[in-house]
Amino acid sequence: MDTLTWREVDFGGVLLAGVTGGYLMALVGLWAGRVRYLIAIDIADFGRRYMVSDRASAWLIGFVSHLLNSVLLVLMWAMVVVPNVHINRVLSGFLWGEVLAVLLAGGMVGPLSGIGFMGIKTSNPRFALTNLLMHGVWGVVIGALYVVP
Repeated sequence: MDTLTWREVDFGGVLLAGVTGGYLMALVGLWAGRVRYLIAIDIADFGRRYMVSDRASAWLIGFVSHLLNSVLLVLMWAMVVVPNVHINRVLSGFLWGEVLAVLLAGGMVGPLSGIGFMGIKTSNPRFALTNLLMHGVWGVVIGALYVVP
């Protein structure tokens, strides 16, 4: 298995892809409520909830932490997945986004926010569908924007 150091990846590309992907993912989550079978997901509010804070600044901190997480997860993808998975970069990004949708958002953030794994406590599949869509968009964006040096 090959891994790259953070110095061997295009860090500017990681930063651009991470911030852009994270921002567009947040917009998709907010707009998803207008689509049948989906719900609106406010990523910054989820960040506020799992930090267990009701301060006015908590929403903003939740949004900034989401963008930082996005950059770090793009960095991990660029260092580990891209050099080892020899498929189209956009497809690779999409698949990475779906893995994160299930493991991190569905398996960690959902339970910490009180809705259970993939939103199972809501007794409705709309959270899971929206979560998969949002992370799929994120993955496509990072795969399209990040260029292997």
